[in-house]
Amino acid sequence: MPAPQITPPPQTVPSNTGGCLLRVVWMLLGNAVLIITAIKITQEHQQLLSIADAVFWVVVAGVALARYLDVHRFHGQTASGQPTTPAGFQRYLVLLGAFALLVWFVAHAVAYWRR
Repeated sequence: MPAPQITPPPQTVPSNTGGCLLRVVWMLLGNAVLIITAIKITQEHQQLLSIADAVFWVVVAGVALARYLDVHRFHGQTASGQPTTPAGFQRYLVLLGAFALLVWFVAHAVAYWRR
């Protein structure tokens, strides 16, 4: 009588839905909202600081938080799919801050020139 075949249980892959969602936020959704908000800033000629400015900077902070959680809680990856490091996260923060500041200044410059 042959020995019974024992089949191992199927391997389950841990769900990384949270990490995927965070990547969508910091790669796509957050940047889209920043662009839309920057366009709104260009249309508000009357005020130097407005609700759109507050929304812009809250979204910048939200994108940074999403990237932080992706890196530190969900073993985040770069946009090209490579694992990221805390040093990579710091570079991302510097670039995000620099580009956000540049976009914000340009939006206000356009709003000023449209007066």
